[in-house]
Amino acid sequence: MDTDTYHNAEIAKYLNENFVNILIDTDKDGDTAKKFKVRAIPDTRFIDSAENELLRIVGHRADFFDQVRTLGEISAVEKSLKDKPDDIPTMLAASDVYQKLGRIKESIDLLEKVAEKDTGNASGRLEEAFYKLGLAQLKAGHGERAEAAWAQVGRLDPENKKGWFDDIQFDRCRRQCDEQDWLGAERSLDEFLKRFPDSEHAAEARYQLGMALFFNEKREDAVSVWKDLIREKPGTDAAKKAEKGLKYAEKKKKK
Repeated sequence: MDTDTYHNAEIAKYLNENFVNILIDTDKDGDTAKKFKVRAIPDTRFIDSAENELLRIVGHRADFFDQVRTLGEISAVEKSLKDKPDDIPTMLAASDVYQKLGRIKESIDLLEKVAEKDTGNASGRLEEAFYKLGLAQLKAGHGERAEAAWAQVGRLDPENKKGWFDDIQFDRCRRQCDEQDWLGAERSLDEFLKRFPDSEHAAEARYQLGMALFFNEKREDAVSVWKDLIREKPGTDAAKKAEKGLKYAEKKKKK
């Protein structure tokens, strides 16, 4: 951490400007290590003045700086929430940050509050709130509650004028992949790409379709999908993952 993270000028500057930083040698200060239940090092903790833990990062994490910056965002949005507790945009922004930090219950509570406060959709953002509520419920493992929230999006915007349907459909596909329901995922992803070919999720959906095909023993089709994706969307995250998929498929073929 000292070499790869804390000596990074950008990270060090951000930490020094936004936090009071203390380095503890657990070999020399066993009492503090015991107090905070340190089980492995490096162990980075972010706590408030009352010693409430705000964030814990154990080990070397590639997303260390992203996590820390998100914590900084929390401070800003929580101050805004304190000043404007019933402001819809502020609550939506805070729910996003809570989800990024994995504080799903707090995100759900805020989004449910938005739904209660804005029943008439005066803000014009109730569809967004229900979409994000569904996503949060999905992350919490509540599939039926997620579908119930997303059904409200369809009720409020049956013609998809706000454009949330492709996000919802893609999240459904992603859930099937996470659950390794490859047969269902193949059908859903194929349908998604036919219905939403210009979606911002299309490239990732094509990569996931390749995964579904591969695990459904349709390896030639998977390779074809991945090769097309790499050719048509070079340099994207989805294309990079497709390149790894091709390498893995080649190894399996040799075996």
